[in-house]
Amino acid sequence: MRSIQILFIFLVPLLLGDFVVSAQQARGIVLTGKILTLEELSPIEGATIQVKGTRNVSGTLYDGGYAIEIQPTDSMLVFSHEGYETQEVEITANRIEYNVKLKCKKGITCNANPFSFFPSGMAVDKPQIKPALAFIIIALPVFAVNDGRALLFHKG
Repeated sequence: MRSIQILFIFLVPLLLGDFVVSAQQARGIVLTGKILTLEELSPIEGATIQVKGTRNVSGTLYDGGYAIEIQPTDSMLVFSHEGYETQEVEITANRIEYNVKLKCKKGITCNANPFSFFPSGMAVDKPQIKPALAFIIIALPVFAVNDGRALLFHKG
C-alpha cells in the first residue's frame, strides 16, 4: 500500500505537468491592427476578421481597430465588410500587427466621412438619403409627443 502512495505522489505531478504544458500551447497569439478604406484611409467600423477555415471571428471598433487570437497552426486571416472587397492575408511568424486597406466594390459608394448621415465605413447604394431628410425623420416624433410644440422641456 505504501508503494502505491509513493507511486501516486510521483505520477500525479508528471501527468499534471503535461496538462499545464498542453494548456499553455493551446493558448494562442493575439494579433492586432486596423482596417481602413483604400480610397480615403478612413477607419471601417464593423468589419469582420476571421481565421480562415475556423469559426474564430472578431470585429473592428469605431476606429477600425481589432484584436483576434490565433493558434500557431493558423495560416490565413480573412478581412471583410459589406460593400468592400474581401481580402486574405497570410499570417507570418513574428508578426503581430496586420493593418489592411479594403477597396470599395464596383457600383457601390463607400462612405467613410464621419460628418455624413451614414456611420463611418458604411457602404450604401446610390442615391443616398440627404441629412435634411434624416432631420425630418428624427424630428417628427418629437413634435408629435409635444403636441406640435418644438419645446422638449416645459412646465405644465
